[in-house]
Amino acid sequence: MADLVFSDAATQLIIRLSDQALAYAPGSGKGWQCPLTAIGWTTARVTPRGVQEVELHAANGRGTVVIPQFEQIDRFYVALVRQLIARPFFDPVRESLPSSVPLEERALWLAAQCTPADGTWEALRVDEDAALVLTERGLLIMPGPGSPLERIAWGELIGFRCRELSSRFYRPDSYVEVALPYLDEEIVDRCTLRLAERGGAAGAAYQVPGVRCADADLAMSFSWEIERARDDALLHAEETVVACAVGLGEGCLTPGAPLTAADLVADDSQAAAFDESAGPVRVELLLTDRRLLQVDRDPATCRLMGKAELGLDTLPVVRRADTSLMVGDLEIETETGPPADMAGEFIRRYRRLAGELLDPFSPDPSLLAPPVEALPLAERRTALRQLHRLGFLTDGEYEAQSQALS
Repeated sequence: MADLVFSDAATQLIIRLSDQALAYAPGSGKGWQCPLTAIGWTTARVTPRGVQEVELHAANGRGTVVIPQFEQIDRFYVALVRQLIARPFFDPVRESLPSSVPLEERALWLAAQCTPADGTWEALRVDEDAALVLTERGLLIMPGPGSPLERIAWGELIGFRCRELSSRFYRPDSYVEVALPYLDEEIVDRCTLRLAERGGAAGAAYQVPGVRCADADLAMSFSWEIERARDDALLHAEETVVACAVGLGEGCLTPGAPLTAADLVADDSQAAAFDESAGPVRVELLLTDRRLLQVDRDPATCRLMGKAELGLDTLPVVRRADTSLMVGDLEIETETGPPADMAGEFIRRYRRLAGELLDPFSPDPSLLAPPVEALPLAERRTALRQLHRLGFLTDGEYEAQSQALS
């Protein structure tokens, strides 16, 4: 491109920007010139009156030069950033680069943190609060503003999950959370492909620290909810979480009202703040091998509002309508994953647990119960009611079989 010249008539400052170099010539004093390759990234101090100064950071991170405010500093700032972001380094992700100058600055900062060992960039997502880069060798993650860069090699990654406010990338014993909501399809596809190709960390299974979960998939998909329940001391050390569902809901598992905020917090003023919250309630439903737990939270802050629970001996009927779950008097409109079919997955896990509890055919012959048909009529009716209550029989099936026993 042709050289760009920026000036200030009052101070007689002249700045010349070319494809190769930046030259700074003040009206008085000594000027300087540097190759563009020496500039790693820029930052600017911006006020409602415009750009007040621009900082040039050395590519090696060992020095900073400040260009103070001058008449054409806004134009200069935009032109410099656009010149730096045009580097061939960014060509593999050119279509994913942001279009705003502040976010382009963030991409420049990420590039300056890379080493040859990271390899070529393959995909990029940059937002105001965080950034994510997929490279040949793994992930580069800037979790949030001011956070240090995190690296996860492809061989370390065992899974990832995306939610409305953040995404988590899991190692066998930890995760990195990034303030990026549901990720772009390209990033999801590339991460999924890498996991399939390399199998993640061989034999690794993530578990939420301090909580037993039935499997790693459940632990990763619902780590947000399980961690909150653990931190609020709602889970018992001896129980295992076997299913979860979350969404906006109304109603309660039990005929009475759930415990209120006044029962769960130390001072009345905090309880009053919960009671005054308006709008729908966020319901987090956790099924363990001991009980079914309903946790009500403020949908904006996830602060604990109340809870209710039922033992496994009094499990209610669980039904679904598309993405909604009906559990006794409680109805939840489940979130859109993961898993993709959250309501269906909860029912599958629920029925699996119920089947294990009620299955009359035990692997141990000494524990085998007699077939239902061999039971006395009263016991057969009781078993039929139990299967209907748990959702194994539809209303029509229950009515038909009940009439057959009449």
